[in-house]
Amino acid sequence: MVSLAAEAFTRDVALVSGKSMQIGNKTASSSIIIAGTLGKSEAVDALVKQEGTNVSALKGQWESFLIKVISPTKLLVVGK
Repeated sequence: MVSLAAEAFTRDVALVSGKSMQIGNKTASSSIIIAGTLGKSEAVDALVKQEGTNVSALKGQWESFLIKVISPTKLLVVGK
């Protein structure tokens, strides 16, 4: 599900901005969006812990997500 959402998001960004994005599973030094499912992505789980992200609103929910700006060049999207 996360990969489908990522693909749709990159298409939307291209339509709106004219700029293309790449989908990957490794972080880079440039602007990135880190997206994954809570409890199923080690990278997302580590960032949630590292950043002290409150994910309590996702507990017991279906098809829910939260978005957190980590830095000017990093955006975290956590789904459940």
